[in-house]
Amino acid sequence: MQYTFEVQAPGASPVRIARAVASVLKFFADAGLSPYAAALAAQARERWDDDGFPDEGQLTDAQLDAAELWDEVPDLLRAGCYGRTTDTPSINFRLVNLDGDPDL
Repeated sequence: MQYTFEVQAPGASPVRIARAVASVLKFFADAGLSPYAAALAAQARERWDDDGFPDEGQLTDAQLDAAELWDEVPDLLRAGCYGRTTDTPSINFRLVNLDGDPDL
């Protein structure tokens, strides 16, 4: 499956947004992980947290690593859109499946 990110970054040009998205996709490619897998891992971690981190729902090290990669996405997008990660407008993003399956 192929994915991209839909990004709303106030004040950022379409070119900067496109470059930021390309950078994030390369980040995941270099890590050998799909953004979808990372997003699912982050969602699983959030559910595990909401449940109080029970032993029976413990995530694997690979899932935790993938979730940590997902945590980098906002800063990577902000850096790509604005050239820095601090003192920037809030951005909104979502993962979009280009194959027509449901998005995250």
